[in-house]
Amino acid sequence: MSSQFEWTLPAAMQPKPEDYDFDLDRALASMVALRAVIPANAFTAETLGTERAGNGVLIRDGVVLTIGYLITEAETIWLTLGDGRAVHPGLPME
Repeated sequence: MSSQFEWTLPAAMQPKPEDYDFDLDRALASMVALRAVIPANAFTAETLGTERAGNGVLIRDGVVLTIGYLITEAETIWLTLGDGRAVHPGLPME
């Protein structure tokens, strides 16, 4: 008996890569790691912690989409880009 997790999508139902204009390298390069530091006296500090980490997506120059609780009440936010550079939003990127 096969496992419920062992299945494949029939070839006729699978998308054909040539039908889509998708730049995987660009999509992967838009991913960022995010680290935020929250003051100990912040309203959400006890519940969500004073150090938070997660991910975001650079949707255009200078704009990162992430989940709100990561940066709520943050006093410091650091992003790590796909090339390994760590940047502080608001400071010029070198």
